[in-house]
Formats: sequence, C-alpha cells, structure tokens
Amino acid sequence: MPIVIPELPAYATRVLSVLEDAGYEAWVVGGWVRDALRGCDSHDVDVCSSAPWQEAAAVLEAAGIDVHLTGTAHGTITAVIDHKPVEVTTYRVESTYSDLRHPDRVQFVDDVRLDLARRDLTVNAMAFHPQRGLLDLFGGFEDLTDHVIRTVGDPHKRFGEDALRVLRAVRFACRLGYRVEDATAAALVDCAPELDRIAPERVGQEMDGIVATGQLTRAMREHREVIFAAIPETAPMLGFDQRSPYHCFDVWEHTVCVVEGVATYTGGLASNRLTWAALLHDIGKPRSYTVGSNGQGHFYGHPATGADMSDRIMRRLALPLDEVRAVVALVRFHMTVPSRPAATPCRACSTTSSAPARASCPRWATSS
Repeated sequence: MPIVIPELPAYATRVLSVLEDAGYEAWVVGGWVRDALRGCDSHDVDVCSSAPWQEAAAVLEAAGIDVHLTGTAHGTITAVIDHKPVEVTTYRVESTYSDLRHPDRVQFVDDVRLDLARRDLTVNAMAFHPQRGLLDLFGGFEDLTDHVIRTVGDPHKRFGEDALRVLRAVRFACRLGYRVEDATAAALVDCAPELDRIAPERVGQEMDGIVATGQLTRAMREHREVIFAAIPETAPMLGFDQRSPYHCFDVWEHTVCVVEGVATYTGGLASNRLTWAALLHDIGKPRSYTVGSNGQGHFYGHPATGADMSDRIMRRLALPLDEVRAVVALVRFHMTVPSRPAATPCRACSTTSSAPARASCPRWATSS
C-alpha cells in the first residue's frame, strides 16, 4: 500500500517553518499523521520539536504568532494562527510512573526518536514532515494497513507506566474498528485491575469516549475484563443465570445484546445517553434476585435498584449531569409500559375520537 499523505494545513506548515528557520528541528506527530494516513480529516495538528519550550515560544512570538503557555511542565505551548491551535511540545522522555498515571520526572531531549519511543500505540507513534516524509520506527503504518492496535514495545511495560492506556487502547480499537493484537490483548487483561488506581473522572472520560464510538458492543465482547475493571458493578452480571423462561442468556450476554440492538436499530446513531442506559439497564438485577417456589428467578424492583446504582456510577465517573439524569430515568422506567391515552373529544362533533365516532364525523371524513 503506497504511503499517501495529504497536504499539511498552511497554519501548521508556518509553525514548522518558523521553528526550523530558527535552527530547530520540528515534526508533525500524533493524531493528524494517523488520520492523514487513513485518508480521514483531522482537526488537530500537534508538533514536536528540539526547541526548548521557552525558545519555541520566543521565536513563534517574534514571528507574530500568538502563543499560550498551556503545559510547560511537560514542555508544551500552544501556537494560534487564524484561530487554529497547534500544540508544540519539546522532545521528551519520561521516567517511572509511581502512581501508574503521571511520570515521576520528565526529561527534555533533542532526538525525535526518543520522543516517539515513549508513546503508547504504534499508530500514534509516527512523525511527518513535508520535506523529510514519514518517520515510522515501530511499524505504525503497517498496523494501520492491517487494522491492528499494538503497543510500542512491551505492552505490560506500556500499560504499567500509565494504566489509563488500557482504556485508551480499547477506545482506539472501537473508534477505528481494529483488532487488538494478541500480546497487547493479553496485557489488557493483566493490567486492567490497575484502573482502580486511576482517578474516576479520567476513567469516566475514557469510558464515555468508548460509548461515543458507537462500538461499545465490540468492547463488551472482546475486552469485557477492561469494562469490569472500569465499572466493577458490571462484573456480577457475567454468568448470572436469570432462571427465567423469558431470558435465554445470563444478565451480561443479555446486556450485550441490548447494547448491540440499540446500535443496530438507530443505524449506529444512538446517543451516548441511550447507549449508557442500555449498558446499565439491568445493573440492579444481581442485587434484586429472588427465587420463587417453582424455582423461577425474579428481579422485583430491579429498575429502581438499577437507577440508584446508575446514578452513583455515573456521578463517580464525573459524567455530565444532564446525561446522568437522562440515563437514570431511562433505567428507572425501562420496564414501564406506557398506558394508552384516553379518547379525547372531537371538537367538530363533540364525540370521542374513537374509531367508530371518527367514522361518523364529517370533519374526520373530509380531512382523511
């Protein structure tokens, strides 16, 4: 497959030119490169450079470009041209991650290869320059071609550095529709329990991102251990026999089918809140389970129990309050059958709007 990359946006080219005219090296990295190689539009352009962030800010400002100091602890500034932001980050490497999320120390370097080697996934570890072309040290282009998600280097080491990368890998697999290669998939299972050391709002952000891909079913079928680690309340659903003539699946598989059905019947356009509701609608069943005298399972009150659990889960994950309220309502009333509205008087004939009355109503006859 030939490597074809569309033209870099003019505002990004200007940032590269200003930095390189000042004697520094600079590359476009990350999502823009990945999406350009896929033939997809990307709205964000990120640049990494050998320039220390202080020098990068100085030369860009001297060129008349607005600069904002957005993340200088990690060497990042943001240049704004024609209202388009470009993040510029100094090449860096990172030390150990004692909290499994943040590097204990950041060291700035002058070699782009060292910077690319610290990144999480091969498809995100490529660099591009309009003159020098594509720099792909870890097989990212091949993995894009083969539709594979793979870590840069040892997956256990990558996920051990930052446990949130476990969810991030699943999100990219869902978003791109790619398969997670075997060693990386095994490491996902092994490292998923470490998500309990990550701030819940960061877990919520990634989970909401997975939901937004419209491919939550893929995550539930192929990476359920990750979902269980992110939302521990879902784990008891797996293998929970409903002992009911109305259900042929356990609670987990039933939930997977409902999530899949929501995606199918909305043509892949289900809102986040509807997908969250599908995921959580039976979350209360394991806690509501009783067995009747005939051996049949019952889940009396599970919608109310599930609504309360959903509220706690989504608030813990710091999801938007309007989304929380909508999902909780859907879970609470998912077993409620709307009552048929009562017949209403027809203003034209002062009879009810039932079918026999409509048949004798002159106004209905002329309008139908």
